[in-house]
Amino acid sequence: NSIALKIKNKKELKPIQAPFFGVTFIGVGSGFSHDKQNSSVIVWAEGKGILIDVVAENNSILSKNGINKNDVNHVFLTHVHSDHDAGVLENLLEKRKTNLITSRIIYESFLRKSQALTSLSRESIEKFVKFIEVKPNKKIKIPGFKNTFFEFDYSLHSIPTGRCKVTLVKGKTKKTISHSG
Repeated sequence: NSIALKIKNKKELKPIQAPFFGVTFIGVGSGFSHDKQNSSVIVWAEGKGILIDVVAENNSILSKNGINKNDVNHVFLTHVHSDHDAGVLENLLEKRKTNLITSRIIYESFLRKSQALTSLSRESIEKFVKFIEVKPNKKIKIPGFKNTFFEFDYSLHSIPTGRCKVTLVKGKTKKTISHSG
């Protein structure tokens, strides 16, 4: 019957093996792309993921790409346009905790937008969003990582927008991935 055929033809997706240090592109489009996911990338360090800009329907997109959402516990939010922050709002509405790395200015903008769209109080939002503040040109060690550092600065856009460098230092080896947004 047709149900058995659908099950037989359904490919079983193997989970990806998270690299110790590397990148996985989730989307390469823009807010105006109708046939591609918006721009989003996972930077892997120490085998754990930092999702840069969280697209809408991110949990299902990660799953479709064989990525366990539990392997991606941090989010860097570049700015609060919907094609970059919709997934953070979805996580909030699903009551899924998010470790949000961004600047104070971008975070406050995110809070105002979230409150306006959801009618949730700041306190309710902050129960599910752990803010990890970054300041321009100040390197921080990312919580939950042993040898991974994060550096932030602002880039040009119509609203406050960030870019970052993620650096892994292991012994004498130093590797860096940059994202300019």
